Amino acid sequence: MATAFLASYDYAAIDTDEAIAAVPSTEPPRLTGDDLEISAVGRIVWSDLDAHMDAAGVPTELVVSSQGWRCDE
Repeated sequence: MATAFLASYDYAAIDTDEAIAAVPSTEPPRLTGDDLEISAVGRIVWSDLDAHMDAAGVPTELVVSSQGWRCDE
């Protein structure tokens, strides 16, 4: 469900300047450049995904926990 949502998500519709402006300036560490843009846009995408999953009655935590973590050394 989350994969299908993200595959069809209109990332280009996100106003990056607006997304960046919404990031609290007190949030440590203060990111800049591409790191700030990626983080700000990610917040929008996550919020939209969370709303989509909530509407379907699926806790977003299941999306995160089902992905697992991988560490390549």
